[in-house]
Amino acid sequence: MPSSTFAADVAGQASTSDVLEQLLHTRADIWRARSAMQRREVISTGFPALDAALHDGGWPLGASTELLSDGLNWPLLLPALVSRLPGYIFLIDPPCVPSAAYLAHAGVAPEQLLVLRNVSVHDNLWAADQALRAGASALVCQWLPNKAITDRDLRQLQQAAVKGGAWHVLLRSRQAAHTAAPAALRLAAEVCDGGLQLTVLKQRGGWAGQQVQLSLWPQLAALTLQPVQNRPVHLENLPVLRQGVVPQRTAQLASLVNG
Repeated sequence: MPSSTFAADVAGQASTSDVLEQLLHTRADIWRARSAMQRREVISTGFPALDAALHDGGWPLGASTELLSDGLNWPLLLPALVSRLPGYIFLIDPPCVPSAAYLAHAGVAPEQLLVLRNVSVHDNLWAADQALRAGASALVCQWLPNKAITDRDLRQLQQAAVKGGAWHVLLRSRQAAHTAAPAALRLAAEVCDGGLQLTVLKQRGGWAGQQVQLSLWPQLAALTLQPVQNRPVHLENLPVLRQGVVPQRTAQLASLVNG
């Protein structure tokens, strides 16, 4: 091969490489296998067996996790939650408020807890979006019905979690397992044999179908047929308060998010 032809080929390859690197640098929507192999940011669940079953080794940050279960299952979330303190714990439309004494025993101060209840689905989604984007919460946890929620709603929550690098847990009933969802991690939780059995329904970058049984709340084995409000220590009924003027939504939630 003449030296001039070889030099031209090398120059052409270098030029193509430069153009490709420039394109990859300016276009964030181009998928690259090497980048996909990088480890994503997670926090350990505090349970070695559960960490081992999860592809990324813990609860994903900057993403949504769907927990299909009745109630909040505080002992499942507390080990990771305590590791993220200080920070707000924002609960949006929970069926019951958590026991302050139980959380204090676990190391969570009552003033770190922000609870928004009895709101419409629209306001529920709006509040979660704002709290996730703010990035000021140790945990943003919301309860949503199976109906009246669109795939677009769930994707917007996922994008908000990415924006704020937040730990987002979405509580829905087990019937939601029959519908698709964009969450990075989906777990079904069920009390059985004196513990909590988790089934991986979906996880980003890994296989589904793993089952993990954790020895949580052995006293709940005989209470599975009772309402979640009657389960011991982790939940208590909302106290009856005098009816007052409800403040404007934007002002109220802005003060909560901005601290």
